[in-house]
Amino acid sequence: LQYGLFFDAQELAGIRAQWRDNDLFADLRADLAALDREALRTFMREEVEIDDPLIDGMRLEKAAQAAAFLWVVEEDEDAALLAEEVIDTYMRFPKWDFFMEETGQTIGVQRAPATSIAVVLVSDWLGDRIDATKRAQWFKALRERGCAANFASLRAIRYPNDAADWSFDPETSILRLRPGNETDLSRRPAITKDTNLRAIPAGALMISALAIEAEEGISSTTRSWFEMALDAMDAFAQIYEPDGSYNEGVSYANYTSTHLVQAIDVLLRRGGVDIRSQINWPGYARYCAEMSMATKV
Repeated sequence: LQYGLFFDAQELAGIRAQWRDNDLFADLRADLAALDREALRTFMREEVEIDDPLIDGMRLEKAAQAAAFLWVVEEDEDAALLAEEVIDTYMRFPKWDFFMEETGQTIGVQRAPATSIAVVLVSDWLGDRIDATKRAQWFKALRERGCAANFASLRAIRYPNDAADWSFDPETSILRLRPGNETDLSRRPAITKDTNLRAIPAGALMISALAIEAEEGISSTTRSWFEMALDAMDAFAQIYEPDGSYNEGVSYANYTSTHLVQAIDVLLRRGGVDIRSQINWPGYARYCAEMSMATKV
């Protein structure tokens, strides 16, 4: 482990035992065992479209994390190599999201956050298997194509009256994959303020900033990312209700909460700041249970 973002090296033995023996992970073990590695390598070698963060990018993000996780829990050498190959492939993508400002700045909404997290996790979990030169290249792309995009979206959401107009980026696959999509994004920053799509770049930016600081040290830029991400995370203390419920429904609540919890955990471990009590997490768990299954027979 390079940074110990979610767990330390001394915890690995227990994690691997749980993965091997606990039936709670049976379905996930089966899913990861079914990863078609040859098909993925063929896709990366012959088929991937580097202007497509929407479909091809999502496939790579998920595959990178799955392969790196297999290395962590099973010490699978080929999985480690595969995770590295996937991130190397994504380094060829000039843009990590398909939204943009009129200034030309890419806006991180979902895909840039997901890619940022994938790059960070693979960098952490593969440890010194990634040489210093390659790690520096990955982190340069993370700063320029990930953090900059995620920061730009959060800045626009925080200050919507000063935000430049948003649009779909015609240099990406979005208009090819969704022809005729003429959605008006002019008020998107204000609309996004109290939704899950603020939490996603916030979580990714916090995780990325702390990973970059672990690798390169603190700078004024990383501190500005940290502050912006923390402001957005603080805002969700008001978006969740006091009883822990969340007004976008269980599915979006899960999407939002997963990113927030990841960032809160890394913030506590690497930043020394504990904001767990801002949201009623036991109440949130009850909300999910009550909304998801029958509670009376």
